[in-house]
Amino acid sequence: IAFVLLMVQFTASGGLYPSPTTPAPFQVIERGLPMTYLVDALRICFTGGVYQRLWVDVGVLAGFMVVALALSVLVVHRRRSLRLSDLQPIAG
Repeated sequence: IAFVLLMVQFTASGGLYPSPTTPAPFQVIERGLPMTYLVDALRICFTGGVYQRLWVDVGVLAGFMVVALALSVLVVHRRRSLRLSDLQPIAG
């Protein structure tokens, strides 16, 4: 699943071709994927451009990071708590 998502992000982010030349479904989902903002920020850093857009990209990437960390903490916290149904008797 992660590999498929990576390929979709790479195609939709404009990494290979400019976004207007990609198929319509990719143009719809491109703003919801973090790689779009990473590619845009790297282009601005390497070739110059509107630096206000760079800070928007950095902010969006920071938002994605906060959400991912929050979900990770939530999952780890839930998995560390043992319930009675999680305990199994030792087979012997």
